Amino acid sequence: MSRFSITCGITIGLLLNAVATAEPADEQVTQQIPIDHIWAWRIPGTKDVGTFDAVKTRGVTEHPVLHDVFGGLGLLPKGEKAKPVFVVEGEGKTALLSALAVFKKDKPRSEILPANTELSLVFYSHSVAAQVELVSVDKSASLITVRYEWHLNFRKSLS
Repeated sequence: MSRFSITCGITIGLLLNAVATAEPADEQVTQQIPIDHIWAWRIPGTKDVGTFDAVKTRGVTEHPVLHDVFGGLGLLPKGEKAKPVFVVEGEGKTALLSALAVFKKDKPRSEILPANTELSLVFYSHSVAAQVELVSVDKSASLITVRYEWHLNFRKSLS
């Protein structure tokens, strides 16, 4: 049985979704992954990935791993282009820690991964003044399509 997870890190977001396939998928068949099955950080309609690293200190919940991920993303330096999505081994907290290693440059992005292992797609952005909303996530044998919308988060001024 092979498994695939979707992980989305959007400075204020990380998503993970396990999708099991018992046999090789048909190239023509597309499966929609329900948004409420995806793990994310502050993305509407998803499960809270913050439960993977939540630590209570003096009554305050902190997220040390997510904090490091967001620190590793930060603002994109002027003149540089964002790198594409990537895949890591594992799912859940294991995938989150693997993505952190890539963002901190402790581990390279893998070009080839072993067959029949848990995998997570890491979809992310650098810091922006917008909220991401997932529209749909579709998976076929060789393609994963993540459709999303940006919603600006500007506060209305009171006059």
